Formats: sequence, structure tokens, C-alpha cells
Amino acid sequence: MTPPNRTKRAFFIQVPEKTSNRNAPRREKVLDVIEYYKLYGKIKKPIVVRKHPHANMMYILKDGYARYLAAQDLGLENVEVLVEK
Repeated sequence: MTPPNRTKRAFFIQVPEKTSNRNAPRREKVLDVIEYYKLYGKIKKPIVVRKHPHANMMYILKDGYARYLAAQDLGLENVEVLVEK
């Protein structure tokens, strides 16, 4: 595994359709992540991704959908990720 202090551009992360349709986090959870970021200047845990099998420099979201949505709402270009193999 890659160390969690690696950052990736948020727009290089793809959310699988089944995740975005069925597992959307509650808005309150996203707002909690935003509040934490405003207090501490970082997102508490990295977003977990894996390399996209067909697109270079693209990643697929595995865990951290609320953190991903919060990063989008905050307008963050780069987010801390953990790249799983």
C-alpha cells in the first residue's frame, strides 16, 4: 500500500455508479467532514482509492464517499488518498 500522505487531484477520482446510486452518504455526514476540515485544515482520514484498470492517472473510489463529497463541496483540488493495489 502507498503511504496515506499522498495527494491526488480530486477530479481524477471516479465514483462507481453502484456507489453513487445506492450508498450515498447522509448529508449530515458530509457536513461533519466539512466542519472538521474548517476546524483543523485537513480531512480526518484519507480517501481510499485503487488505480483505474484502463485509464492512466485515474483512480476509483473504494472508501470515503462522504470525504470525497466534502472535498468537492470545499472546492479542494487535491485530496489525501490511500492507494490500494
